[in-house]
Amino acid sequence: MQILKGQQLKEHTTKVPALLLCITGSGVFENEKGIKEALLPGDYVNIEPMVKHWVNANG
Repeated sequence: MQILKGQQLKEHTTKVPALLLCITGSGVFENEKGIKEALLPGDYVNIEPMVKHWVNANG
């Protein structure tokens, strides 16, 4: 999926473990547990099931 610069993938959960991989641009992954990870191309985040999370695209 693509998130445009300045946009947000709104808060949601997943029922199964997921992997978020940044291909281009940059962004910030956050979750309800207080984890906040800056993302650059090649960075990834393992997403826990049933934990609310969201992603902000920087560019």
